[in-house]
Amino acid sequence: PVVFVSLGMPEASLRRLVADAETAGALLVLRGLKERSLQTTVATIKGLMGERRVEWRVDPKLFDTFAVQAVPTLVLIDPSDPLAGGCRSDQ
Repeated sequence: PVVFVSLGMPEASLRRLVADAETAGALLVLRGLKERSLQTTVATIKGLMGERRVEWRVDPKLFDTFAVQAVPTLVLIDPSDPLAGGCRSDQ
């Protein structure tokens, strides 16, 4: 599963999504950096994660590929082709 999120969402919602993503093995995807800063983004994510182990990615192309207009949005994808939908680098 892929969950599209924003660091502008309420902190309680993000913490719950992080916990759920860890349980489900989901990828959390951001459209861009918080305050256009990698350091701010990383610090915010670390604060949300604590000891949890969840993969995050900043990938605006995935938002476009799946036509994500609002967050949170959950997308179930084929685990054998996790970047289905035309976002692989070989296409």
